[in-house]
Amino acid sequence: LGAGLMSFNVNWDEVTYKDGADSYNQLGVVKITKPDFKFGIYYNSKKFYTGISFTHLNQEVYSVTQDSLMFTAIMSRHSYITVGRAFQIADNVVFSPSIMFRNSGNNLDNNVDLNLNFKLRDVLWVGLTIRSNKCLVALVQYSITNHLKLGYSFDMSGTRLATYSSGTHEIVLAFDLNFFQSKVLSPRFF
Repeated sequence: LGAGLMSFNVNWDEVTYKDGADSYNQLGVVKITKPDFKFGIYYNSKKFYTGISFTHLNQEVYSVTQDSLMFTAIMSRHSYITVGRAFQIADNVVFSPSIMFRNSGNNLDNNVDLNLNFKLRDVLWVGLTIRSNKCLVALVQYSITNHLKLGYSFDMSGTRLATYSSGTHEIVLAFDLNFFQSKVLSPRFF
């Protein structure tokens, strides 16, 4: 369960208008804060995991009315379903395929990710993600220690966006603080 605040801030005065008489030019600074609620559930075993989650359950509406002008934005509900499994294919190699279904509140905006990851010698992850919206993602992650990981991914679009962007780079530095020490009696992949 999750609860938080979403802040919507737009400074319409910072926009350069082609038409000085554009009615949005009257709005000035708009600041709206609303509550936001989420829910998710996750299950995993030694070699399998699945989960479902929803964000923006309350689907808040952000609206401003000034004179005859009205601006409205709706926080659409997002849903995610994921399933994955690990297969030991060699002594030091684990193949971990997974699939994720995403929806952002519009039936035309469904996406599916097929993830094909390999864990080598318990320290190096390499993988490829194929997205239904014509994107490819290549990734690598290295476990520096049991509590410190460094990762990199490159996202390449196959849509019209590729005309304007050569791709997206992401670098991740992850710390596992392990506040709740637990002893795992059997090796786990997830």
